[in-house]
Amino acid sequence: MPHCHNTTFEICRIRQWPFDDLVEIGMNAKRKPEFRVFTEEDLATLVKTLAALKNTSISELFNEALELWLAQPEQQKLIEKHNLDKIDEPE
Repeated sequence: MPHCHNTTFEICRIRQWPFDDLVEIGMNAKRKPEFRVFTEEDLATLVKTLAALKNTSISELFNEALELWLAQPEQQKLIEKHNLDKIDEPE
């Protein structure tokens, strides 16, 4: 991704804000839950670069990473122990 000197634009691209997801799924769709994370600058640069190389959004990259993390045995034990797989999503 080329470097942009417009700070607002960079923040918008990192957060995929405000309309990227709406264009893909339609204007009548509900907004997906959002996480805000803080990280070291070198890690953020690496993540943005990898997302660009994979031709994917940072949101997709983080969703993939979270799915892999949740699949690890340590997290699966907690999910099973606390019946977290049976939690209903809010409507």
